[in-house]
Amino acid sequence: MSICKFRFLQHIRTLNPHQNRKGNLQKFPRIQSPNLRFTVLSVFFAPKFLCEFPHFSEFWTNFLSMILDRENRFHNRAFRFSSSLLKSTKRFIGNKMADIKGDIFRSFGNQCLFLLLSILILTHSPLLLAQTNEDYSIALKEFEAKNYEKSLEIIRVLHEQGKRSYETHYLAGHCHFALGRTKSAGSHWSEALSIKPGDPAVSLDYSRFLLNNGREDDGLLVIARAYELNPRNKDIRLLFGTALLYNGKARDALNITEKLKAEDSNDYRPLVLEGQIYYYLGNIEKAEVSLKWANSLVPNNANVLNNLALVYEKASNQENKKGKYGNAKNFLNSAKEQIESALKLEPENSHFKDNLRRIEAKLNALSNS
Repeated sequence: MSICKFRFLQHIRTLNPHQNRKGNLQKFPRIQSPNLRFTVLSVFFAPKFLCEFPHFSEFWTNFLSMILDRENRFHNRAFRFSSSLLKSTKRFIGNKMADIKGDIFRSFGNQCLFLLLSILILTHSPLLLAQTNEDYSIALKEFEAKNYEKSLEIIRVLHEQGKRSYETHYLAGHCHFALGRTKSAGSHWSEALSIKPGDPAVSLDYSRFLLNNGREDDGLLVIARAYELNPRNKDIRLLFGTALLYNGKARDALNITEKLKAEDSNDYRPLVLEGQIYYYLGNIEKAEVSLKWANSLVPNNANVLNNLALVYEKASNQENKKGKYGNAKNFLNSAKEQIESALKLEPENSHFKDNLRRIEAKLNALSNS
């Protein structure tokens, strides 16, 4: 029985469209309004605008003074950016004031052009951005209400309008995933990752997709990149360890679990991964110890109970090969007990049902032999 056939279930958002929807929803990042580029343009153009139209200079410097004052008051420290901007603006306007007086008419055409561009940037762009954010928020609400197709339709319109973003692709991926269309989900997560390389959230989802669809090498590459950029992220480290294991690097994966266990002895997840590693290595005793320890921390975790059942099933297979049929039967009884406990917690879990049927069939075969 290989790890490829019966992979352990880890309590970290498995790629099962019928499980952990709540976990996905809670961890789903809401959009952050990407207004930075317009803010930067405003800061760049405003001083030029003011030197061309000097009667606005007092308003601009007062405005920057207000920003600096609010920063000092709320954050209790001087911010170099606002302070420097205020000083440089005053210098810029002061130097230009004398020059402009004789050149206003000569540069009138440039002034008009610049004013037109400023109006377009400062009024039209924020309106478009606000509409995009509003549409995304509606799509997110539809996702939260489990109206996945409606959410996807809103996203399709945004994409047709050229308004693709990390957030829209990531949300579309989760909509497709919830509908059981895992390939489409993977495509959107890949697009989201191309926009934000190494991002923890999409790296986790896309790497799991790859690992669960036979693309272990690609899954390892994705999560390894995320690990480089987020070396302290526990979820990233756990999945990195899993990806190493799926690529046959069990010892490297074991090093990761040891470090995670040392950092937090109350976190059961490294123990689950450790049990999986020992299961892969064929060390049933150590796998049992790790999973029993995890079970003591989370006694009502169905995945841990399922994994214990798989360990006992593998132990039964080993005893059966040795001709120790009594021991093999005892291990199968233990496996059945664990999987039945898991089913009490998740009675509709199809994986658990399949495991129970297989274990019962082996028990019947031993009883009849």
